[in-house]
Amino acid sequence: MSIGTLKMTGNVLRMVLTLLLLASISQGIHGVELFHYEKMKAVVGQNVSLPCTLKSATDNKIVSIEWSKETNKNTKLGLYSQFYGIHLFWQNITIQIEKNGTDVLGSHLKLSDVKKWDEGIYVCDMATFPAGSRQVKTQLIIKDDIKITCDVNGTVEVHNGENVTIRCTSFPNAQYTWTKNDELLSETESLELWWVTDADAGVYTLTVNTGSKSVRKEFVVTVQPQV
Repeated sequence: MSIGTLKMTGNVLRMVLTLLLLASISQGIHGVELFHYEKMKAVVGQNVSLPCTLKSATDNKIVSIEWSKETNKNTKLGLYSQFYGIHLFWQNITIQIEKNGTDVLGSHLKLSDVKKWDEGIYVCDMATFPAGSRQVKTQLIIKDDIKITCDVNGTVEVHNGENVTIRCTSFPNAQYTWTKNDELLSETESLELWWVTDADAGVYTLTVNTGSKSVRKEFVVTVQPQV
């Protein structure tokens, strides 16, 4: 075999090994999947937790996690380092590290008593070894107040023996409670009354609670004689 042939064979082998290495690195980077919310809604005064964690078990080790907010200059909020711990650039936030034993799985960016100016896009940059880095973003939308939307308002008239349903919607992940004379009737968005009688007449109260704020809405149900 000639020297030229040997050199060509060596070059081909190096090229193949390089391609295999690049393919391995590429698979590692794309193999790191992060759990996060693309969009989250909150109400003024509510506490918010934005997750950025590994979706599944992996051999990759988390080296650092950086949280920032997209602004004109991309404001840094906080940083977790495997070697140095947590450093906060802003004082109104905290970073909670999620672990499984000694293995770090990711972090949660916590915002307390959010205001309208907290609205925006939050960025989580996670550096892992040996796969490399991965970035995800969460759009945080802050609403000024809780609004309850129902298919009926005020007084609801129903005849004896009929059924009535009051359907309401409000803030995502809110808690709903329906009461009458302080007695709990339902913990769903809608109130259903079946085969109503005169005893069902009265004032029904819907309370919507987001954890930091609650709003009430009242309905008066009147029962008419069957025609």
